[in-house]
Amino acid sequence: MAKPISLSFSGKESHFDHVKLDRSKLYGKRKRVAYDPEGKECSRHSLTADGRLVIKSGMTAQGYFTDEGRWIPNKDLVGMDSTGKPIPLVPSTLGVVQELSTPCLPELLLDLKPTTVYMLDPSALDSALEEQLVKGSIFKFALNY
Repeated sequence: MAKPISLSFSGKESHFDHVKLDRSKLYGKRKRVAYDPEGKECSRHSLTADGRLVIKSGMTAQGYFTDEGRWIPNKDLVGMDSTGKPIPLVPSTLGVVQELSTPCLPELLLDLKPTTVYMLDPSALDSALEEQLVKGSIFKFALNY
């Protein structure tokens, strides 16, 4: 399991396990399955833009192909800025205690454009933080997976 999200409120630590929330967890999901004339399940494949390589479903999850057809694993990829210079990695905050201050105003949520949502499950929850959360307080903290 991933490292927990660790928070400190009024000098006391709380820790949360987390799981990414997606539409299928909210609404369920259906899967369409295509079969060939013999009744065997079909698998998805794609051609590269030049039509030279066949890419099986899931192959690009581990890396990418260059225009020349050379395989680049994800571990070798680096972020680049608009000038082509490498961007330094930002360290993960998982397992590193993040300080909570006073609760935020609810209007702060209206300005957010979230791309990812995590469900938090407290593994160790301080009573003062729990009291604030039960009252509906909202807190802001740094999170970098």
